[in-house]
Amino acid sequence: MSDMVSAAAAWMTKNSTRNLPRIRTASDLEETEIGSLLLFETSIQHYGVFLGDGMLAHLNVDKFGKSGAFAITGNGQGYVTLDKVSQLYRGETVDIFVDNSRDEVMRPYPPAVIVRRAREKEGPVDYDLFSNNCEHFATWCRYGKAESAQVNRAANIVSKAGQIVYKLFGN
Repeated sequence: MSDMVSAAAAWMTKNSTRNLPRIRTASDLEETEIGSLLLFETSIQHYGVFLGDGMLAHLNVDKFGKSGAFAITGNGQGYVTLDKVSQLYRGETVDIFVDNSRDEVMRPYPPAVIVRRAREKEGPVDYDLFSNNCEHFATWCRYGKAESAQVNRAANIVSKAGQIVYKLFGN
């Protein structure tokens, strides 16, 4: 069963980044629009808000921002930290994408407003994997609405799995 969950998570991750612009070099990062959402893809996805000058505001469970592999669970305590993008995943393989895909259906704030919103949250905050994670923080900064496509996709998979189990064993 855990193999099936791992395969589903890998498929969701790869499928969701298929058409996103990828950051491959430092100059790609320099050309990124301030206020853009950056998506870091390892075994999980981690979101943050690009502040310019190589800096990222992001919500994680490590108050020092030293998460090579960002924790996805916690004790309810999270931290919004401001960190150099280049320092986040030292020694790890990571793909970085610009994910402003919600711009098609949601209107982003101007870059200065996005940065202000992100910086104002620096410090300890509540953390919940399902209702206040890194993606919720990033989308709230950019659009004013906290949402997580990762959580929505996972909920859909669990719902479909439950329907299958019910059909097989429920009657």
